[in-house]
Amino acid sequence: PPLRRAMAQCCGGRCEDEALPTASLDDVAKQVREEFAQQAGGAPQASDAPAPPTPAQTKKTISQQTFDDVVAENVDEFDMELEEAMRDAVEQFTSQGVDLSLLVTSVAAREADAKVKSLVAKVDQALADHPAAADDLPAHLRALAAACSTDDQERIAAGRHGAVGAAAFVCKKHGDSQDTVLAAFGLLAELLKAFHNREILPFQGAQAMLEALARFEDDADLQAAGFAALALAITKHEANKRNLKDLDVNGRLLAAL
Repeated sequence: PPLRRAMAQCCGGRCEDEALPTASLDDVAKQVREEFAQQAGGAPQASDAPAPPTPAQTKKTISQQTFDDVVAENVDEFDMELEEAMRDAVEQFTSQGVDLSLLVTSVAAREADAKVKSLVAKVDQALADHPAAADDLPAHLRALAAACSTDDQERIAAGRHGAVGAAAFVCKKHGDSQDTVLAAFGLLAELLKAFHNREILPFQGAQAMLEALARFEDDADLQAAGFAALALAITKHEANKRNLKDLDVNGRLLAAL
């Protein structure tokens, strides 16, 4: 049965084009050097680019703003088309050993990011508005989950815009609504397939999930959905395992059984 399978896994271990920002080449180079220096714990150097990292070094990262500045410079100074400009920026940074996995680095990714951002905004709006807006919350949660069901690109974009914390907060604010909690669990089960989103699941969010499970102890579908999300949260993630152990997830499992 779905509930037992989920338990076993858990127990065993805005949609519009936006203008890109612009900056001078010197400003961009300076910003890149500063970000690299901060990560390395030293002062910015005058060299054009830092040396490629050795395997033992921590991966270098940059902000989305820095990447967008380079893309804008490619478009404005070298008359590149947007797609070519983004591809060139990717090549520049990857050749320097920069990890771009959490950034929007293609036209398709920008479009997906804009779509997901607008859906997360609807969830946030429903959470902030008059209680009557809560009626629309399950539908917004399910629409976001559907958008994140394709691959990690959408899931990471949603996490970047706050969907993980929002879904967990739903379990606390609307924990007495079975349909809303079920939709929140469904969204979390999609989001937590991406390892990055497991990294940003707050302790209080896991606690809210367990509290919601306790309220609907006799609802097998909700229990299966909740424990399926928790099983993903702990997959290859020791910190989440420890957090759930501290929250007595095993006791909650036994109570559900």
